[in-house]
Amino acid sequence: MEGCGQDDADSNLVLVVDDEPDVRALVASIVQRKGYEALEAGDALAALALVAERRATIRAILSDVRMPGLSGIELAAELSRIQPEIPVALMSGTFDPNSIQAPPNVRKWIAKPFLVDTLAAALDDLMCPPAGPN
Repeated sequence: MEGCGQDDADSNLVLVVDDEPDVRALVASIVQRKGYEALEAGDALAALALVAERRATIRAILSDVRMPGLSGIELAAELSRIQPEIPVALMSGTFDPNSIQAPPNVRKWIAKPFLVDTLAAALDDLMCPPAGPN
């Protein structure tokens, strides 16, 4: 993993949530190429179950916005309530992020289709946030 000062393998876990298996697999492969471990969920309910199960180890979530059942925005809102310290990046090809008030845990919006470098940079921002003022 690139330079966040996180040596514990458990702290490198990224949950990828997308109802399209090909997109989910692509995002997971980018996560893994960046040196993180990827955990996959096909919808928001499955993601919430994984967060409940692996609560202490998930460090970031990359989620599609439009999915059957709960949307990525609804997922982020629920995560903000139960696990507010987990940062979320939302991905969409059709959604305008300026059209809603996003939950506070949404740190990044990624437009689909995305470049690998764009997703990798957003992932770095989630996993290695800049240090705040002392």
